[in-house]
Amino acid sequence: MIIKYKNYEIVVGNYSYDLYQTRSPKQVHKNLNSKKNVKVRLGYFSKLENCIEQIIKTDMPTREEIVSLRDFLKLYKTFKEDIKDAINC
Repeated sequence: MIIKYKNYEIVVGNYSYDLYQTRSPKQVHKNLNSKKNVKVRLGYFSKLENCIEQIIKTDMPTREEIVSLRDFLKLYKTFKEDIKDAINC
C-alpha cells in the first residue's frame, strides 16, 4: 500500500513505513537533466507517527519567516493535524 501526501509517498511494508519525497534535484552537477524531478528516500520508520514527524521536519525549514516559539508550536501542531487529516480521509 502507498499513502500519498503532497509530494510525499509512504510505502507501507510488513515491518516499516518507507518515506519518499519527489522534488527537484539539489545536486544539479550529478544530474545531466536537471529539470527532471528525483525520488528521494527520506528514511524508514517502524511507526507511522515517526514518518509524519519526518515530513514535518522536512517541510518546516522551507518556510522563510521569523516567528515566536509560541507561534512555531502552533504552526507545528497545524502541520501535524493537516497531515493526519489528509492521511485519515
